[in-house]
This record gives sequence, C-alpha cells and structure tokens, in this order.
Amino acid sequence: MGSTNTIVDGFTMQNITRVAPCAKTLISHSLRRNIGVTSVAMAKTNAPTDSVQKLYIDKIREYAKLSASGKIQMDAQSQKDFEAESAKLKKLYGGGDLTKFPEFQFKEIDFEAKKDA
Repeated sequence: MGSTNTIVDGFTMQNITRVAPCAKTLISHSLRRNIGVTSVAMAKTNAPTDSVQKLYIDKIREYAKLSASGKIQMDAQSQKDFEAESAKLKKLYGGGDLTKFPEFQFKEIDFEAKKDA
C-alpha cells in the first residue's frame, strides 16, 4: 500500500482529493495542529503517570543524593575491589583524580622558529 492509498473511514486519500482538491491541505493542516497541541499538552506534564515510573524516578533521585554526599553503601569486598581497580588505573594513567574529566593543554607551535633552523 502506498501513502496515496491509505484508507480513511472507508475512503482512500486519492478519492478524497478527487472530490475536493483542498481536502488534502485541510486534512494535513488539521493533523499538524492536533499533533502540535498534543505534544505541548504532554510536555507540560512533569509528574509521572505510572506508579512504577514514579518509583523509578524516586529511586534515581535518592541515588543522586546519596552519591553526591558519598554515602553509597558498599560491602567490604566491593570496596576492596573498587580500591584495587582504582589503584590499577592510577598506575596505568599516571595518577590524578579519576572522577574528573582530564584537562588537555595544547602548546602553540612556532612555525617561524622551524623555518630558520
């Protein structure tokens, strides 16, 4: 089925446009308005609509608070593994804070000095 043969209430779009030449334009404008209004209405709802979704969002917020304060609970073995892996990475990449994005410093190349040499 092509897009021109889509059935709308028993008629195809091709038949509708034959009956009224402006029908295609009217239908497309109507659909665009309805989609636009629906998207704005749905975007304004910040509250979760589902109880599972609400629980999920609450857990994410709770985890964010705990991780910001450093109070995430880890058992002894997990803590030991974490420290061992951190030590390996620090040794491999030359130390520093592994939780921060690295800072890159690029030096300007002096092309004039290389011409003279």
